[in-house]
Amino acid sequence: MAWVPFPIALIAINIFVARYLVTRVGVRPLLLAGPLFSGLGFLWLSRLSETGSYWTNLLAPMMLLSVGMGLMFVPLTLMVVSHVKNEEAGAASSLLNIGQQIGGSIGLAAIGTVAWTSVAHSVRSQMAAAATTAGGASAATTSGAGAARGAASLPPQVLYHALTVGFSTGLVIAGAVALSGFFVALVTTRTPGRVRLSSALHDREPSCDEVLGTCEPAAAVAD
Repeated sequence: MAWVPFPIALIAINIFVARYLVTRVGVRPLLLAGPLFSGLGFLWLSRLSETGSYWTNLLAPMMLLSVGMGLMFVPLTLMVVSHVKNEEAGAASSLLNIGQQIGGSIGLAAIGTVAWTSVAHSVRSQMAAAATTAGGASAATTSGAGAARGAASLPPQVLYHALTVGFSTGLVIAGAVALSGFFVALVTTRTPGRVRLSSALHDREPSCDEVLGTCEPAAAVAD
């Protein structure tokens, strides 16, 4: 139940973007804002603590993350299929889906590996520190063996702290990756100039892109 608000908010944002927002602001502003919100959401989540509050430490950044991800899905699809031939739209859409699935799998595996490695390192450090404080060299060896046997043999406070530290590290990396999407979108959606929409009425090819929202609005043309 703690995670239910996330998919609900994500679906709601996707519907809002598809029906209202993308037709008014274009694709480019959404592809720039989405990674920023997502990155900030991940970084906010990385500040979790084992004694934190659900409302401020989990739900609030989770909602920010859902907004960022919701802003990207529909615009990204439109950007991929907007300039391909009708008979190639299916292939372009499938390439997008494949890229999302493979990229998500590789990213999740990489970040998960970093997170769990950090968890294990935190457990070893805590147990070694506890053994040193107790003054038993043999206890350090026993603690290392206990850590290897699994979480069931660990004191709860050690496990909770290790999980928090490990997943905070993974969330920081996820935030950095998400924020890098802003710079990718900044470069890949750039058009060489802002040309009035009236140029589309002539035979020459306009240098702006209506899908990306880089053409001036109709009101500016009338002026």
